[in-house]
Amino acid sequence: DINMPEMDGFEACKKITTAHPEIPVLFLSPRADVDDKLIGFEAGGRDYLSKPFSPAELIARVKATIREKEAKEAVQKKADNFEVLAITDALTGVANRRYFDERFKEELKRAIRYGFDISAAMLDIDNFKLVNDTYGHAIGDEVIIEVVNCMKLNVRAVDLIARYGGEEFVILLPQTDLSESIGTAERIRAAVENLKLGEGRPEKVTASIGVATAAVDKLIVNADAALYDAKRGGRNRVCKWQG
Repeated sequence: DINMPEMDGFEACKKITTAHPEIPVLFLSPRADVDDKLIGFEAGGRDYLSKPFSPAELIARVKATIREKEAKEAVQKKADNFEVLAITDALTGVANRRYFDERFKEELKRAIRYGFDISAAMLDIDNFKLVNDTYGHAIGDEVIIEVVNCMKLNVRAVDLIARYGGEEFVILLPQTDLSESIGTAERIRAAVENLKLGEGRPEKVTASIGVATAAVDKLIVNADAALYDAKRGGRNRVCKWQG
């Protein structure tokens, strides 16, 4: 109502809609002037009824306002889902390469500005083509998901995992020096090697990981070069960039 003690309805509506914009507010007041209604809508009200009123009309308007609110929420949820899908790998739920590239630029700028260490680890599932050829792509997808779970369990909340290619992943480790990043990579490598996938799946899965540390544009390139060293060195190992 507009007429209330201590604070009128216009001010109350402004405070409510500012603090809780998701809550719809309806006015129900004996003041039926057009000017009052306009002020009510400007204050954030969704609807305005004059007293005396019909209870049936009030209920109908409340229901209509709720339907409008739910419809807007559904549209926003769909928009949010599309936004998530645009930056997420569909199979694993980690970031996709596009989003990673954006975040890498941001984290690199921050590392250069404040003098932080920044590291990257490139991971490739060893002999993955053989897994697909032997067990099929559905099992191959399961293997990828399990390897990603190993990564998730061994990184910090501030670290970013992204799918970089088919069975290749990159982990961005802000404010992390080379020793710490190698330790993280080694924990992930051991976790992958110790995976128990069950019947009808590969008995053993391994991963090769390359690690690099430096606040430079070529950080990912350097980590990738270290990954190739790991694969050439016999796989199932962690190698650091030797540049």
